[in-house]
Amino acid sequence: MKTIKLFAGAAAMLALGLASCSDDKLDNGGSDVAEIDHTMYLNVAISSTNGFGSRAYEDNAYEGDGTPEFNEGIPVESTIGTAYFVFYEEELGPDGKTGTGKPGKQVGEIAVVSNLTTTDVTDDATGSVTKSCISVVPVSVRKGDHEPKFVMCYVNPVTPANIQNPIDYIETLTRQEVTTGSGANMRFPMSNSVYYDADGNLVRATEIGNGKLYNSEAEAKEEAEKNGDNARVQIFVERYAAKVNFSVAQSDAAIPGYAAGEGEEKFTLKFVPEYWAVNAEGKTSYITKSYRAQAAGGAILGSNYTYAAANSAINTRFESATSGASTLLAATDQWAWNNAGLHRSFWGCSPAYYSTQYPEVASDIDPTNPDKYELIYLTENQVRNGYGNLVSGTNAKLTDYFRETTTGTVGLTSKNPAAAVPSIALYGKYTITPTTTGATALPANTSFYTYMKNSDGNANIYFDVVSKETDANGAAIGNSAVTGGTSMMRRFIDQLSVLVKRTGEGTT
Repeated sequence: MKTIKLFAGAAAMLALGLASCSDDKLDNGGSDVAEIDHTMYLNVAISSTNGFGSRAYEDNAYEGDGTPEFNEGIPVESTIGTAYFVFYEEELGPDGKTGTGKPGKQVGEIAVVSNLTTTDVTDDATGSVTKSCISVVPVSVRKGDHEPKFVMCYVNPVTPANIQNPIDYIETLTRQEVTTGSGANMRFPMSNSVYYDADGNLVRATEIGNGKLYNSEAEAKEEAEKNGDNARVQIFVERYAAKVNFSVAQSDAAIPGYAAGEGEEKFTLKFVPEYWAVNAEGKTSYITKSYRAQAAGGAILGSNYTYAAANSAINTRFESATSGASTLLAATDQWAWNNAGLHRSFWGCSPAYYSTQYPEVASDIDPTNPDKYELIYLTENQVRNGYGNLVSGTNAKLTDYFRETTTGTVGLTSKNPAAAVPSIALYGKYTITPTTTGATALPANTSFYTYMKNSDGNANIYFDVVSKETDANGAAIGNSAVTGGTSMMRRFIDQLSVLVKRTGEGTT
């Protein structure tokens, strides 16, 4: 059998087995309503940390046998600490009797599993074999509850109290954290993989099926030993942290210096990277993937996209216009963003997807009013003091995890579409060295300015003025603080006939 690389961050397979409760615990009218409080049991198998691939794959690249070629994940990204199971009855139609095939009211209490044993589980639909962790889990059913028909699994949840809610409410819940704990105890929250099946139906909660709830732990174990995977209902889970790998070579070939100034006033500028961060990241993410439809004005609707509508929105192309905005072009099918066979999709609507406000220029961003926009826009000071990752050195951090952030047509056709999507912000400093033979680099933190190009094709470079140098009348001469350079004051004097200097508050 072909072993498909699955990743808990993408579609790690979770299999569990349930069997029907005995008739004496249901009413005699033939319905599935429980007459008494009781407990049933299920066989659980959650995929392990070895051999999973990530959710991302490039350019629709496929291996020779037709399976996607995924990047490898690392063990910590798919480590399962504790798994929580929430069960739902089937939603009834308008007649109050016929099921809709969708999850309805939540049933019983949350089942919590932390003691897991490793085994192999086969996915009959794909023929793949994955390493999985198994356990027998109790399922409580309260008097008056209908039989559980659907199940949601949450691995390493951030806020377990929030997951005991109706599915339509779960679809709207958000969180800020994408990991829990730190170091060796770091865990990634995951939940049911959300995708469109082969018929175009959106799958979130997994259907249990008939005859799979067991009356005792012994019976559940016996059935699993006898029938293996047939005693289990398979659930696929995925994590929602976006993994970003970033590095920059710091060689002269990768970051060459360039000349500034002209004549005898030439300097070599060399950029030295120090910090990197993801900019324009959403402030929250959904606890399960969202495909809520978007209104024309950008507002979130109460219904989900159909597969056709989602595909149209996701595969629509944009072209930059001369005004800086983007032009909406025809939809294509160039990106295979959904794979029903692997029970996974590779895109979703983040909370920021419905944003309508984006800054046109950086000066629009007011750090004292962080609620103005749905995205986080970082200042240089924020990157250097908490948000940024070091590019090099002992404490360099070249892999980090962020909230997934997507944008709709409102953002991509805004006046500044670049502000509507996340980007890497690279921060650093310049070393400035005169080109004269034997010259050394200028002191650190030397201020400099560049403006336009000169006759040599280089950027003009200017420095601060030497305030201590004055003429006979005590006025500043305007000489450069850097020997051999030109000051910005001198540039102003050369450019303008009158200079106005503010000498105090409220004066001219």
